[in-house]
Amino acid sequence: MTAHTTVPTAPPIHGRGAERHQLAALPDRLRTGSAVLVLTGEPGLGRTTLLDEAARAFRPGPVLYVRCDAADPQPYGGVRALTAAAGHTPAGALDPRTAPRVLLDAFRAAAGDGPLLVCLDDVHLWDTPSRTALAHAARRLPGAGRVGLLLTTLGPGPADRDVAGLPALQLHPLPSSAAGALLDEVTGSAVDPALRDDLLEEADGNPALLLAMVRRLTPAQLSGDQDPPRPLADPRTLTGVTGEWPAAPNPAVEDLLLLTATALRGTERTETDAAVIRAAARECRPSDCAAPPGAQAMPAVPVQPGGLACAEPSAPPAAPAPREAASLLDDSGLPDTLLLSDGRLRFASSLARRVVYARAAPDRRRAAHRALAQALRAQGRELPALVHEAWATTGPAPERADRLAAAAAGGPNHRLRATALARAADLTPPGLTRRERYTAAAEQELLAGRPRQALRLLAEADHDLDTGGLLPGDVDSLSGCVEAPSGRADLLSVRVDLAGGRADLPSRGGDLPSGPVDLLSGRVEQEGAAPGLVRSRAAQATGHAAQAVDLARQEPAPAGQASHYGVQVPGGTHQVPARAGQTPGRHALAPTRTGRAAGPAAQAPGRTVQTPVAAVPAPGTAGHGPGHAAAQAPSHAAAQAPSHSDQVPDQTTQTPDPTPQAPHPTTPAPHHTHHPQPAHAPVDLIRGRAEMVRGLAQLLDGPVADARASLLSAAALLGPVAPAQAASAALAAADAAWAGGDLPALREALCGAGGDDDYRVGLAALLDGRLDLATVPLRRVVGRARTAAEPEDLLRAAAAALVLGDMPAAAEAGARALAAARIRGSATLVPRALEYLAYAELRAGRHAQARTHAEEGLRTARRTGQRNTAAHHHAVLALAASIEGEGATVDGHAGAALATARAHGLAQPATLAQWAAARADLGRGRPLEAADRLGPLVCPGPRRGHFAVWMLAVPCFVEAAVRAGRADDARQVVADFAAWAGFGADPQAPAQLLRCHALLAPPDRAGDLYVRALALHEQAGGDFERARTELLYGKWLRRRRRPREARDRLGAALVGFDRCGAHVWAEQTRAELRANGAAATVTAPRGTVAGPDALARLTPQQWRIARCVAQGATNREVARSLSVSTRTVDYHLRNVFAALGVRSRVELARLVERAEKTRAQL
Repeated sequence: MTAHTTVPTAPPIHGRGAERHQLAALPDRLRTGSAVLVLTGEPGLGRTTLLDEAARAFRPGPVLYVRCDAADPQPYGGVRALTAAAGHTPAGALDPRTAPRVLLDAFRAAAGDGPLLVCLDDVHLWDTPSRTALAHAARRLPGAGRVGLLLTTLGPGPADRDVAGLPALQLHPLPSSAAGALLDEVTGSAVDPALRDDLLEEADGNPALLLAMVRRLTPAQLSGDQDPPRPLADPRTLTGVTGEWPAAPNPAVEDLLLLTATALRGTERTETDAAVIRAAARECRPSDCAAPPGAQAMPAVPVQPGGLACAEPSAPPAAPAPREAASLLDDSGLPDTLLLSDGRLRFASSLARRVVYARAAPDRRRAAHRALAQALRAQGRELPALVHEAWATTGPAPERADRLAAAAAGGPNHRLRATALARAADLTPPGLTRRERYTAAAEQELLAGRPRQALRLLAEADHDLDTGGLLPGDVDSLSGCVEAPSGRADLLSVRVDLAGGRADLPSRGGDLPSGPVDLLSGRVEQEGAAPGLVRSRAAQATGHAAQAVDLARQEPAPAGQASHYGVQVPGGTHQVPARAGQTPGRHALAPTRTGRAAGPAAQAPGRTVQTPVAAVPAPGTAGHGPGHAAAQAPSHAAAQAPSHSDQVPDQTTQTPDPTPQAPHPTTPAPHHTHHPQPAHAPVDLIRGRAEMVRGLAQLLDGPVADARASLLSAAALLGPVAPAQAASAALAAADAAWAGGDLPALREALCGAGGDDDYRVGLAALLDGRLDLATVPLRRVVGRARTAAEPEDLLRAAAAALVLGDMPAAAEAGARALAAARIRGSATLVPRALEYLAYAELRAGRHAQARTHAEEGLRTARRTGQRNTAAHHHAVLALAASIEGEGATVDGHAGAALATARAHGLAQPATLAQWAAARADLGRGRPLEAADRLGPLVCPGPRRGHFAVWMLAVPCFVEAAVRAGRADDARQVVADFAAWAGFGADPQAPAQLLRCHALLAPPDRAGDLYVRALALHEQAGGDFERARTELLYGKWLRRRRRPREARDRLGAALVGFDRCGAHVWAEQTRAELRANGAAATVTAPRGTVAGPDALARLTPQQWRIARCVAQGATNREVARSLSVSTRTVDYHLRNVFAALGVRSRVELARLVERAEKTRAQL
């Protein structure tokens, strides 16, 4: 028996706070009158759950709860069922005039003198006359007394029209955070992280579908110990949640729904051309295109990406019937689940589209695909037509797969190319070509901004490699029996039975102690057979594909014969060069950390290996990282895919890619013979490309340490066959090291990277503290942005400008990169460009613009599944909110950034988020908390923040530490900050350094330091930092009894804070201005306690101290918060007690609380 996960019958409610609040208000409304509310939404959103909760929580009176059904199809069957439940029998026949009155009489009798709550679940199941009568009764409900009427109905659907005009509450899919909380609660947070993401994506905010998928999985599958069934939401699960929704009352509607759902399959669009649907409907009716009598129906099978594959019918479809579906479009007789606007047709919800396609029989889906293919081809849209033809085909179909792969290069967007290549791979027989096509599809998905889908396609390629995809030349060699000579201790008898799918690996001495991996890594001498190939083929047959490839590489070929991969090796025995980081003759799966190639690519005579590429960015480095590694995905490699014979053809012709791409590095064919192409070149090229996609996808949405390992592996594999791509992989590994804050790994990766030497050399020099050697090459990178058009080059220039502290150049390059990414249609690059632009604006002091760009970047990063990039945008938004003083906003964004940063090892956004939270504390007058947050980030030690960010937080820490009475802690980091300021990479740093010295200086020196700091601020610009220095200088002047000068400085600070929207800092400045003035103090008569109005008589400083004390602060804490001495606090507090007539802090707290409540009411 298979175990399944148990989900509570009454699942917990998440993400419905507003709806529950509205339902909880019903009892109050029934105290004086009646109330009506309709809960509507698609299946599975929790209508019944909310209705049940409302019924259980109703205490003022009885509850009449009826679950509606379609058991009585007669007119007014629903009215009779409801009145019977209420104990009321209608007299006479029911009609449109009497039925509403009968319902009101039943409600009135059931309510009596008190309130009544009537709950009707699934009213859409009632007959139409009953629904109409109920709607009329609801509009006259006040005449029935204190009656509350709660209805639920499925929408969109016909019932929506019947209850139109009644107060309605539309339920929408849950946000991802609420769906995640629900999943964690019902599973005890025991779900594998990758599977958790897949479940949430597949559920798309539908709680019932999410719980249904969880019930389907076993505990071992949930924990990741076993592979879950795919797709997670199969047709049975979908229809189990939705039932017969969306309804198709006749075959014409059913055809129209299916054609529309089929047209949207595998696209990134939510709408389709109505003209195409109309033409397809005229070509064929899917409802009449079932398999002929006697033909065996082909079952639906899962494919990637998304949806169901359909078998090719064994006979032509029946002749089409009258074209009724097309007439629905012409007559605007659309079902409720379809919407038509400006010639575009779309579903009202994505769930409806998925259900319509999933519940259709395979032969009907294939018929719809064929009809759409004909309609699209008539419009000249060949690639979409080929894709639909491929979906109407069951595999393998090699010739069709070749045509589809060849046409993929002409796709108008990355998503369509990915869909075409994935389907071509589905139809390709197992082997090298199939794996190459899955890899190429994954590359296109990554360019389309879909890293999770890219990883799924790589998993398909890996699965193919592990379960039957054979290496070139293996088919004729993997069967039979090879016997090693006897008398040797390490000899092996290998029997491979391909027909039975079995491989037996017995040892002469009995069972093997360490399994196939250790066995295969040894050496065997064998007469008449190549021992490496024996073990290689045995490894392949037993699913150890990686070992099979490595062992095949190590096998020498006889003189004058082709090696295992068909490459002639002149001169007799030749050992294939080991991969980078691998000792020759030794099995090694992992490359060295440097990721450097072992040498230049060697080629066979007259053979060219093309390595077409398209740049893909590494994720956010906050503008400080090694910049965009031009992760290179093929643009026309798939179009030029090998034939289904699995032999890589001579790539002497190229299909150009119409999409603007980065230059395609190509290894030219040499005219000499002493550098043969490595025997494993095709395999390494595909494996290297796959590892590169895997690493870049993880860099966008996964642990960056894993991303770096994958990218270094890619660099090692690609080094001998595609050095340009290997260099890009190494530079992307540097991006991963930067994101993780791993400085040694970053240096190593930069040593192995190639490509843009100026950028690599400049950044490496900067990391070594050699600004003199870094400036010139980095300036050249920035200068090239003036003529650059590719977004990758512009992003790199923006990163270089940020490193150099040239904020105008960084903002300009970031803006141009954003425009170029949008023109190119690269969904992956858009959030990255917005990240660079947001950081440039933030560093330049333009916080409002930074917030605007970060908000857009966060939306696009979420939409494209780039959680790591989203973490950087959350950090920017937290920093902007810390200036504007929005405490809840700071906490929300900082928490979101930290959650992803901790899970994925992102040191940079983690440091920025903690800095934002500390700066918010500082703005709210909580220096002790700010110092506690910032101390570990900036002080030496293992917890110090990201190496490129922690210096930016030093000025905040120094201010917080001094105000908290921890000046010694501040002094130990000022020296490091002085070195950073001298670096010249931050235009604000010199002025901030003088401000730090002023805070730590003796009174006789501080004033001059503040003046010099303000002069530097004048040169650097930036309202916020200048205003902070003005504020601190004004406080210092006020404490030195120089009120007129303090007033000038505080006024200038107030203007600066108001200009940049720093509200909490502006309020702090206004409080200082009030404290700088004078006010009379009136003492209350002895023995009396003044009222709340007496607080208005306090001076501003007394009021501030009173509020702090009322919040529970000690005198020492108040002194630290207000930057005054403890003696000053004692003095003012005595005057406060005397003025208000209070004798204790408790009395003062009560008085302050009453005063603040009075102000809030006003």
